[in-house]
Amino acid sequence: MSLSKLGSTSTCAQVTPGLLTTALFELTPEARIVKAAPTELIRRSNKGELTGVRYSGTGIEQGESGELEGVTAVVLANGPWLGRLATDLLGPRIGDKLDVDGQKAHSVVFRIAEEAQSLVTARTSATFYRNCIPFHSCLTLRMLKHARPPSADALFTSLTFPSGEAADPEVYPRSDGTVYLCGSTSSALLPELASEVEPDDKPMAELVAHASALSPLFSPIKGGSIERRQACFLPSASRGRPLIGKVPGAEGVWVGGGLSCWGITLGASRHAFTAPAGIMRQTRLCSQN
Repeated sequence: MSLSKLGSTSTCAQVTPGLLTTALFELTPEARIVKAAPTELIRRSNKGELTGVRYSGTGIEQGESGELEGVTAVVLANGPWLGRLATDLLGPRIGDKLDVDGQKAHSVVFRIAEEAQSLVTARTSATFYRNCIPFHSCLTLRMLKHARPPSADALFTSLTFPSGEAADPEVYPRSDGTVYLCGSTSSALLPELASEVEPDDKPMAELVAHASALSPLFSPIKGGSIERRQACFLPSASRGRPLIGKVPGAEGVWVGGGLSCWGITLGASRHAFTAPAGIMRQTRLCSQN
């Protein structure tokens, strides 16, 4: 087993996505959030200037339908559904150039027993990625007793099992005493709604097995338990790079998407490029599709 340090607390920080997004919403309490899908951009017929957006909440829990007036800019930023929405709103000539789809990824949230000792043993060969962007400090995963949460050190691993199977699980301890583990993907079609995304049994079983290989503390025998089994679709642009900025040929339309697994890191900085659109002062359409 070999180890490699990718960063330290002076160069890296770890964020929990749910806490970060909640905090960002709380920073703009004046913003109105509508759960709906935009269906049409309204423009002045003589100049083509954007003036409004029609939206529909059909099929969305607590969804709303209606029309926003006085709109001067729209930012398309709805994850793996961005490509579909762009084509629907802008037509194939422009929208098809914003081709973003999703790859299904799975994750498990574990809770470690409070009495767990400081211990991690990998029964397989494990090495840290040396070419990974150092967003996190990667040292070792320490489980401390007396109800103290695991340390904030993240693990980027490369495992080879006796059977020859290879896996690259990533481990992120969190301040609430849980540990987030991800790294298993599967082939699946993107559903119409985010609420329809469900984890698959095989990738889930693989992640649990990978966790047990990393440390016995994830095992029920040692008091470990699974709090959540979940899945998502990583939004990837067909061109291989994120789509950020003005949309050529579509007055008043901006795009911010295709960020893949770096969305939680790049998502906030994306607004530095879309802020000229004045989105911080606009009503937000929170679409589930």
